[in-house]
Amino acid sequence: MISRPQRRVVRGDVLLPCMARLLGPRRLVRDVVVLAMTAAACGGTQSLDFPGPLVAGAGDGGPDSQATAITCARSDESVCGTTCVALADSPDHCGRCEVVCSPTSFCDRGTCAGACTSDLTACNRACVALDSDLRNCGACGATCGLSQTCTAGQCVCPTGTTSCAGACVAFDSDPANCGACGVACAQNQVCLLGACAADCGASVQCGRSCVDVSSNPHNCGACGKSCPGGTSCKSGLCVCPVGRLQCNGACVDVTSDPQNCGGCGTACPLSATCTAGACICSGAMTVCGTACVDTRVDSANCGGCGVTCAATKSCKGSRCQ
Repeated sequence: MISRPQRRVVRGDVLLPCMARLLGPRRLVRDVVVLAMTAAACGGTQSLDFPGPLVAGAGDGGPDSQATAITCARSDESVCGTTCVALADSPDHCGRCEVVCSPTSFCDRGTCAGACTSDLTACNRACVALDSDLRNCGACGATCGLSQTCTAGQCVCPTGTTSCAGACVAFDSDPANCGACGVACAQNQVCLLGACAADCGASVQCGRSCVDVSSNPHNCGACGKSCPGGTSCKSGLCVCPVGRLQCNGACVDVTSDPQNCGGCGTACPLSATCTAGACICSGAMTVCGTACVDTRVDSANCGGCGVTCAATKSCKGSRCQ
């Protein structure tokens, strides 16, 4: 029998930085062949049928190897290259990956602007809401824990959990904080309803925790399924806060998000902003498809979107002449 050569498995935290160095700064690479060759050069593997921007090898190179996508820990972040960023306020990825604001401008709700709107605060050229921003909660640079939300400028743990040494724990099921912070159960015990016990009885056992998978944010719907920061577990599903909609794994405000304006996947043109769930172009420009156009002079959209002038005519004053 011919034995298959063994391939070295490279950890994701080693592979991804190597790939990022070879691909160069600020590149969002979607060419799967380029990704495969780059991963191989770094000693890893790459699934050629993975549609995402960048993945880490997770197998031995055989046909059953699986690719692992980059997953952002916070609900308002998206993947740009090898980094998780908040497109709503990142001056280096403002509204979309690779859209960089000038050194003197700010990223305001996904749009580069000369100043932040009155209801937001400038924190290192990012326009943020101090009462709800997970990375600037109450003050610039005040970061909430991964499982916390920012409410009225205070980092708050999800319902049913309490902060112990900066981490949100469930007293009713945490074997290291069973009933109170620092109360640890013996290694052969589980934490059941805030007390150390021999087993979970009728409850679901996840490790040494007895949990309700319909509401436990660390085991939402199944053991080990943690809800990202900014979401909560309801009926076994990770859900976004009121006023936010889950789009492609991130909780977004569809009333102001230029990539999900009015609904998931509805992207505004680069020069437009999202206001009250509608894409708005500047000045006299109008949104037509994926672009902002001047219907007064645009021969392909003369007087309105899709109104095309004949080849022998041009658009003047919103009329084909």
